[in-house]
Amino acid sequence: TTKEEILIISGEPDPTNKDYNVTYVYLDDKLKFQTDKCLRANVTNINDIQCLIQNGGVYEYYDINGNKIEEE
Repeated sequence: TTKEEILIISGEPDPTNKDYNVTYVYLDDKLKFQTDKCLRANVTNINDIQCLIQNGGVYEYYDINGNKIEEE
């Protein structure tokens, strides 16, 4: 069997340093996508990432390849 691993590295926003608040998503040691929109990021299941884009609970959702998932 194969095991997939997801590693998300995220920093708290720093308005003076745009490189500090980039979220990176790696799958099997390969960078799948990155975004500077997330204040925080959570894996909601093996293939979906929840991205907090505004304090107070405004979220965007992405699949593991960085495609935005539109809410229904």
